[in-house]
Amino acid sequence: MTPAELDQHVELNERKIASLMRYWKHTIPTVEAPSREQFLTWLRMFDHDFDVLVYGIEETQKKCETPGR
Repeated sequence: MTPAELDQHVELNERKIASLMRYWKHTIPTVEAPSREQFLTWLRMFDHDFDVLVYGIEETQKKCETPGR
């Protein structure tokens, strides 16, 4: 990996994290968004698959809406 490729990788991750944080705040405004570091951990856990995290946020939102919670 070249330094330029590494820079692109870091920039892409930062954009993903910023988008996920905005999506969390939009989807679940009553629950404080996790930290940047937590989103980065989840991205690493799921091989940087953005869609997996979006799905997780959506499932969390559904659980937050469940009556009796």
